[in-house]
Amino acid sequence: FLLFSRQPETGIEISILGYKIRRIAVSTIKNKNDLLVEMTPASIDVKEVIVKPAKRKKREIDTAALYLLKQVQEHKDGNNPGGIPNYHFYESTKLIMSFLNVPDKFINSQAIRPFKFFLDAPDTTESGKKYYPLLLQEEFNETYHRTAPKLNRKVIYYRKISGLKKNYLATLVANQFVVINIYENVYIIAGKSFTSPFSPGARLTYAYHIIDTIRSGNDVIYKLNFVAKNSADVALKGYAIIDSASWGIRSISFKPNENANINFLTDYSIHQDFEKFSGRWLLTNETLAAIGNLIEKQKKLSVYITKQTARDSIKANYPIPDSVLRAKEDLIVKGAFKKPKSFMDSVRIVPLDKAEQHIYDAFDTARTVPAYKRLKWVANLLIHGNAKAGPLEFGRLDEIISRNAVEGYRLKLAVRTNELISEKVWLYSHLAYGFTDKKWKYELDARFILPGKYNRWHSLSLLNKNDMILLGQENTLIPFDNMLTILAPNHLNRVIHTSLHGVTYEGDWFKGLSSILKFTRAEYFSERGQYTFQNVDNNGKLTNIHRIGTTELSGDLRYSKTDQYTESYGSRYFVSAKLPNFTFRYSLGFKSPLGGDYTYHKFEFQIKHVWQMPVIGYAYINLKAGYMLGQVPYPAAFTSSSNISFFKDESSFQLTKPFEFANDKYIMFWYEHHFEGLLFNQIPYIKRLKLREFVSVKALWGDYSKSNQALVGILPETHVANPVPYVEVGFGVENILKIFQLNFFWRATYRDV
Repeated sequence: FLLFSRQPETGIEISILGYKIRRIAVSTIKNKNDLLVEMTPASIDVKEVIVKPAKRKKREIDTAALYLLKQVQEHKDGNNPGGIPNYHFYESTKLIMSFLNVPDKFINSQAIRPFKFFLDAPDTTESGKKYYPLLLQEEFNETYHRTAPKLNRKVIYYRKISGLKKNYLATLVANQFVVINIYENVYIIAGKSFTSPFSPGARLTYAYHIIDTIRSGNDVIYKLNFVAKNSADVALKGYAIIDSASWGIRSISFKPNENANINFLTDYSIHQDFEKFSGRWLLTNETLAAIGNLIEKQKKLSVYITKQTARDSIKANYPIPDSVLRAKEDLIVKGAFKKPKSFMDSVRIVPLDKAEQHIYDAFDTARTVPAYKRLKWVANLLIHGNAKAGPLEFGRLDEIISRNAVEGYRLKLAVRTNELISEKVWLYSHLAYGFTDKKWKYELDARFILPGKYNRWHSLSLLNKNDMILLGQENTLIPFDNMLTILAPNHLNRVIHTSLHGVTYEGDWFKGLSSILKFTRAEYFSERGQYTFQNVDNNGKLTNIHRIGTTELSGDLRYSKTDQYTESYGSRYFVSAKLPNFTFRYSLGFKSPLGGDYTYHKFEFQIKHVWQMPVIGYAYINLKAGYMLGQVPYPAAFTSSSNISFFKDESSFQLTKPFEFANDKYIMFWYEHHFEGLLFNQIPYIKRLKLREFVSVKALWGDYSKSNQALVGILPETHVANPVPYVEVGFGVENILKIFQLNFFWRATYRDV
């Protein structure tokens, strides 16, 4: 509302039927642009009136609000901006991370005092709460859209996080807060699936009310409110401003309801504005705000994240450059991550306010403060486990001492280079010693980051390793030489002495499609009392073998349309994608003067997917299969990964022993369903704990041919998951105190081994 008077006024009186009259003195209103008034219900004695409608056939649309909803649903295709034949715009975004509800004791504490200049320019939220901006990410891009053939491509001119040099962090953060298309049937918010209030089945979840009708010229505009029918449902609540001429959405505001159970978030809201363009409603502005803390209490110290997206210079039938048409992914202009702030100042659509500008100034000051450098050192130690000493880093510290049955207690000292030497060349080495076998082991690695177009990943790595490994445990949560093995009740007795030499090239073809080419020479050495390699001839005679050698050339193809990754010390690590990812691997083993003793072909295929489902949570699915032809000794065969830690390992079977199953052909299926509190949210009092339940099943079926078993006899305790598959099932409760989870697992088969 806009209230004005030609005469000076001292107060405002507000009266609504059913509420007590509220009088507010003008002198007490601090923010005259944002006034929130709470009304108190009044006791009104009204005699009962009963109105009974005549009996008639029930209509499908029985209220004005549901009629309005149906019109929006039926006109979604006509209003969705994705149907505009061709358009173009410039877009700038700014994402700010701040501290909210900061206690005075915290601000004045001795630990914060050296960094107090970060808190010199506070700002206030719309509700009047003070917050302190700390980190700012900005991006400026040019977007081209074409409906047929489909094209939606960005040209990114600038993307940067204040105070941070790693450009992949800026990319990863940007992908976590993507703009929501309100005409889709499911919204993904903070990793959770929410049924859209305008999806075909939305009436099962939401109740609708028209709370206002506005005339704008010849048009009528409706304000449609939506809220979950059941307060325990995981749903949204908010309102949409709807244009009656086109039944398009002019603006929308919504947030998850209190039972959405989003970890560490006490509030999360999204507001979008649209303008009519070529007969459809195109997003022009989006504002996102999220508040979170460890204990989920609104008045406690919190992290406050805001993101503002603004679009400008929208044009239809805009010519698309050939460079954009040829590109198979978003284009990143050379130097986009290193351009000075002055470039962003010249193109930014929504200017920075004083508090936002202060973030840049604060980081310029921080680089000169010794305490800031010490803080970075501690952060690196906690995140990476490495103690930094100039251009070198020592660690990981959690791998300095460990224990296994072959080496006994094992000491390991590792050192690697960091970006102070080069961001393109990364070197690593370690030296290890076992007090039982009294042998020294070592590893020397070199990784080179190669130049590539469009910020695509290209790297070349060299490996020279003579050390112990645990077969099948290459990608587990915790390595076999972690210090937690000291506490394990059973020493690891299946580590094997190995010599590895290899060259690996990893590169991207385009966004989503990557490949790995690898050449590896491996030698596996017999270890008395642990691995005694034996060959069985046609007469059944056993012959001891000192070593097994393989020479292998392999190639991987990995595809995921929404691939995201993080980078660390010259290596990259993929994170969960919204769409499935597919991996295919072919390996050729061959006899060679380099020590290869066997010829074989190895095929492996994997599908991994996180399937977001409205209301009932999400499922993690992992389907994997492999097949081998030729002569395959068991060190080169498929071995299942086992959990050797006290923690749940997403990449391993939970209850198998290391090297318990070996196969030259197999099928593996994992399914884990997270219900996101669907059951616990229905239980009084228990739902306040915001616990979440999940169930899982993991299965392995395989075979290992007699001819391959005769090459090198498998160990007595190693099995083949055939004809009965290995199956383990489990359930658990997660989000205990927001951090912990409790897991229960059972072996359904092979219980007596």
